[in-house]
Amino acid sequence: MVAPTILPGRAYQGTDRVSDLLFGWDARYLQLNAYTGQAGTFARSSVGGLVQGTGLEHDLDTDNQLRLVGPAPDQVPRWEWVQNASGVWVPSLRLEDARTNMFTRSEDFSQGVWGKTRAAVSSNATIAPDGTVTADKLTEDATASSAHFISRPMDGLTDNTVSTVSVFCHAAERTWVKVSIITKTASNYGAWFNLATGAIGTVEANATASIEDYGGGWYRCIVNTDVLTGGARTQGLVILADADNSISYTGDGASGIYVWGIQGEEDQPFPSTYIPTAASTVARAAESLSWPFNAVPQPMTVYHRFVDRGVAGAPSSPMFMRIGSTNLSPAFFIYGAAGSVTFTHDNGVSAKYSVGTVALADGDVVELLGKLNADGSVKGEVYVDGVLVDSPAASGAATLQSAWVGTNLYMGSYGSGQFTYESHAALKIARGVRTMDYMRGAF
Repeated sequence: MVAPTILPGRAYQGTDRVSDLLFGWDARYLQLNAYTGQAGTFARSSVGGLVQGTGLEHDLDTDNQLRLVGPAPDQVPRWEWVQNASGVWVPSLRLEDARTNMFTRSEDFSQGVWGKTRAAVSSNATIAPDGTVTADKLTEDATASSAHFISRPMDGLTDNTVSTVSVFCHAAERTWVKVSIITKTASNYGAWFNLATGAIGTVEANATASIEDYGGGWYRCIVNTDVLTGGARTQGLVILADADNSISYTGDGASGIYVWGIQGEEDQPFPSTYIPTAASTVARAAESLSWPFNAVPQPMTVYHRFVDRGVAGAPSSPMFMRIGSTNLSPAFFIYGAAGSVTFTHDNGVSAKYSVGTVALADGDVVELLGKLNADGSVKGEVYVDGVLVDSPAASGAATLQSAWVGTNLYMGSYGSGQFTYESHAALKIARGVRTMDYMRGAF
């Protein structure tokens, strides 16, 4: 089977909509330049983390999933296909902030840097999520009434701050695994994951958990844990389990699970895309994307479509899009928070807001519609999987100025901060105050 292909070509519905566009970009063209002519400027001064697929058409595995690909070379954008809540494959561009995988030998648990307690590792035992035969098998020994695990120190974590451990796991004879962090109080806090069903089991105090399905029986198991304060050495653990909420049992010397691609992220409350490592830690630089935007403040409508990756509200005020350089004003921008999206017009004298309420889940296709009216008031609308979920009231008026502060248009950040971590699919700006149906058709 192959992923459905969306062929390049403008799906314009009438020349009036073409002439109304001040800006138009769509990920399905697999290029950074806008189809309205503006040249895109992308930056990432390092390799990029792995994403699902790249390009317009891809072979799927037996579970209708795309393989992980990457890492992308320096300055090369990461195009990926993501499967939305309806099971449809959607082309997009992944943008993230700077992150580091603090675990070396992330795909080779046989190395001495990985502690093995009442367990053994068999190297290159099966096919990993990236299609290579690099996944290891973690096997329990026959010790009675004990835990069987691999572990690794996580030094340098900040007191009372959440850090993250994620690892790709696949069921073998065992179908449960616990992923956890030993905190500075020497407490083992984490969560259990059912590798047969993809369900999350017990989640312990001071921890949160999530799971991502990568097809072929592979799941990325993610734990975010507050490391608290104390003198104990913090560690990341992958522990074999015989059931939910159970890690102490008598092993049979043969049973286990497959593991691959572990990542430790210091002082980070949620994971980024996987960054492979060998003998050294690997840092991924922040990614930014912008275009020139010379249109002056005027009645206009902004449309932004993205696929949520489960962390829309986790960063500090993630910036979905912004007209105007840096963090000054006049500017128009749309940013998020936990459970909300804010549409803003700041004319340099006062800022006006239209705040929408939304609860997002990983895989949701989100459409944001921001309307800037002639009196400078702003009105937002939020759609999830094609359905209107909130239409907040318009803001008060704020006089339109003669120019924005600078001539840049940003997506996914404002160049150096407020990253969204989403998979971006489209961004359009049209003259006048338009409806969602109009903006969907205006490209």
